[in-house]
Amino acid sequence: MKRNKNYLIALIISFLATSCNISQKEQLNLINSSIIELKSELNKTQEIYLKSNSPRYQIVQSPIAARGTYKVDTYKGNVYQLVVDKNDNETWELLSRIGNSYDDNQVYGQRNYEIFLSTLAMRFTYLINLNTGATWQLVQDPDTEENFFSAISE
Repeated sequence: MKRNKNYLIALIISFLATSCNISQKEQLNLINSSIIELKSELNKTQEIYLKSNSPRYQIVQSPIAARGTYKVDTYKGNVYQLVVDKNDNETWELLSRIGNSYDDNQVYGQRNYEIFLSTLAMRFTYLINLNTGATWQLVQDPDTEENFFSAISE
């Protein structure tokens, strides 16, 4: 399709140039500048498409409990749980992530993480680094009832 657009532009410019008595060198310059403009527009469109298909943030909710509502930074792997503060306001609380730091590669400007929420139980909530496979499981400290992600060893 891209080739057809370039051919069409060249054909139109050639027709206009011929009917206006423009030299062959000027015709080539017009064609080249038109192709450069078209490529620039295609690159911009592709960049917008890639960004729109790689959202940095997403909100996900467990199908079994509203307390399992999370905001995920898919670029950096930060996971926030929706909680109610002492004033009855909803707020995002950052969950800590322990372990797997040696195998936690991130590529700048793209999705590096994904969260998985099971339909069976909250404890089957996982965070994975899409580049390395490093995985963390959501756990709860029995003493403080604090939720955090703990590395799963390979």
